[in-house]
Amino acid sequence: MVLSLERFVEKSIPFLLVGVIILLIFEFAADLHPFQVFIDAFDFIVILFFTLDLYFKRRHCNSWTYFVKNYWLEIIATIPFFWILRIPAEPSEALRVLGEGGKVLHPVAEAEQGGRLIKLPRELNLLKLEKSLKALRLLEMEEIREEKKRKGKKLKA
Repeated sequence: MVLSLERFVEKSIPFLLVGVIILLIFEFAADLHPFQVFIDAFDFIVILFFTLDLYFKRRHCNSWTYFVKNYWLEIIATIPFFWILRIPAEPSEALRVLGEGGKVLHPVAEAEQGGRLIKLPRELNLLKLEKSLKALRLLEMEEIREEKKRKGKKLKA
C-alpha cells in the first residue's frame, strides 16, 4: 500500500508542476478571484504531494544530515511561505492601507515635534543653570585655594 502510494506521488509531481505553471500564467493574465477557493485547494493539494514526496525520500535516507544536505532545496520549496506571510493579493490594497496609516500617523508626528519644541527651551535653561553652578563651584574652589595660600603665608611669617 505504502509503496503504491509512493509511486503515485512520485509520478504525479511533474503533472502538478505543470498545473502550477499554468495556474500562475492564468493568474497574471486573467481575473481569477471568483475561483480563489479552488486555487487555494489546488495549492494545498500540491503542497501535500510535495510533503509526501519529501517524507518518502526521508524514509529512504539513513541519516538526517545526508537528507538535509541533499534535499535542502526541496525542504525550503515545500514550506508554504505565501500562507505564512499572508501578503495581500493586490499591491494597490497594500498601498492604500499604508497611505491611510500615514494619514493617521502624520498629525501624531507633528504633535510630537511640537512637544519637543516646547520642551527644548526648558532643557536649555537647565543646561545654562548647570553651567552656572559649575562656574560657581570653580569660583568657590579658587577662593578656598586663595584662603589656604593666605593662611600658609601668615603661618610662615
